[in-house]
Amino acid sequence: MSVAVAPYRHEAFNGLYLVKEAGNDLQAKGGGVMIHDEFGPLFLKHGIEEKFGLGLLHRHFDMEPSERLVELNNISTPWDETDAQSIGGALLSHSWDALLSTFGEFLAELYAKLRALGLDKTLGLRAHPGPDFDGLVEVTVGRANINFHPSEASGNNSLSGLVQVLTIFDADAC
Repeated sequence: MSVAVAPYRHEAFNGLYLVKEAGNDLQAKGGGVMIHDEFGPLFLKHGIEEKFGLGLLHRHFDMEPSERLVELNNISTPWDETDAQSIGGALLSHSWDALLSTFGEFLAELYAKLRALGLDKTLGLRAHPGPDFDGLVEVTVGRANINFHPSEASGNNSLSGLVQVLTIFDADAC
């Protein structure tokens, strides 16, 4: 099975729900319990729970046609293509090609399940952040999205109303 990758279009990014809207949409479709019940067994069946998770497709701001979202060290910010000149002339895309090529059966089952549940525009595959992962909090400042560990949240930050944007699976929880 091959995985079709479309050329970059900023309209696709700008067409995503804002994070709160995306979270509300997911809750209306069954939320976190549904994700674990429906997708946990699939990840465990294929033995890929330490490689991938499911991410909530969302945005925090719009981007211009010439911008690309660049992530480094838990900070995502839009860069104009011309800014790439200052770092050697090119931004390199995160490529899934080599990683995904060995998971065709899993990808086919995942996509079929996402479509059947009406979640193919709500959830997407995400690389597993590593063995010590136990959560991230996202905060948007201007047009920069910053991720940090929940324990780093100061007493002034209210954690109520935050949206879970990544689900990882393990045998104990599924």
